[in-house]
Amino acid sequence: MKMYNHQGVAAVLSILLPGLGQVYNGKATMALLHFVIHCILIYEFVYTILEGNHSWFFFAMCVFTNIIWSANSAYSQALSHNAQKDKEEAQYRKNGKASPMVN
Repeated sequence: MKMYNHQGVAAVLSILLPGLGQVYNGKATMALLHFVIHCILIYEFVYTILEGNHSWFFFAMCVFTNIIWSANSAYSQALSHNAQKDKEEAQYRKNGKASPMVN
């Protein structure tokens, strides 16, 4: 059985919590990057609201943009992972060997 990462699952996980889709794809460094950026933006967003500053809309848009960026990144990483698995399986078939990804 091939171990594919479903790109839809990765994107939804990243929408729920930026970085979670990257964890699903096995990309810990990217997951940490997305999560830290998201935490900083959320902090700034809440801080501007509590201070009564009118720039809260800017930070709200930044949070939204980071969520979209994280979901797109997770989706692309899952597609790349799946393409690599297909390439490895094709190489095994070309060499006439049984694929270790098939039980």
